[in-house]
Amino acid sequence: MSNGGRFRMKSGSALPPGEQSIVVAGAGDALHVLARGLHVLRIFSTDKPVMSLTEVAAGAELARPTARGYC
Repeated sequence: MSNGGRFRMKSGSALPPGEQSIVVAGAGDALHVLARGLHVLRIFSTDKPVMSLTEVAAGAELARPTARGYC
């Protein structure tokens, strides 16, 4: 099963026989995406709980297509 190369299955010696763990390829990239997603969430507030895509993009300083990936 292919999953775009983001994850690969790895048998771990510390795991019971037949069990597998998931190793994240490019963990630095994953952390960057997580940080950007948290930044997007922080622009929402009790005063502004709903925003348009344009407002999210502007508030997070992202291009609209990039912001769309977080909405």
